[in-house]
Amino acid sequence: MTNFMVSGNITKDAQTRMTTSPNGTKTLVTDFSVAVKDGYGEGQTTQFWKVTLWGERGANLAKYLTKGRRVDVKGLPTVEKPWQGEDGQLHNGNLRIMRAEVELVGANKAEAGEPFEGEPIEDIA
Repeated sequence: MTNFMVSGNITKDAQTRMTTSPNGTKTLVTDFSVAVKDGYGEGQTTQFWKVTLWGERGANLAKYLTKGRRVDVKGLPTVEKPWQGEDGQLHNGNLRIMRAEVELVGANKAEAGEPFEGEPIEDIA
């Protein structure tokens, strides 16, 4: 298996769902995406990688896989097939990492003690 590693920030909170195989087996699937920046200044580009975790491990990690959190993801890189939208426009396939291992690198804002926008700040005296 070819392993590939990306390091970046989660673009939105992870979503967990249940899927059923043709033989009736139910499996948990957790999906999220990671923005990976390359370069700097005007030449900076961003790639978006979709990540899929299967089973209980992904479901248990989902509460930590929140928007803005920095993660390292290692797994099998794939490119989904291009698809045609309802408007007839052809879309490129998404970049996806399967059979992934995830390492939580940094704290999200709540864990770092920074209040979210609109949240009251307690006065410490």
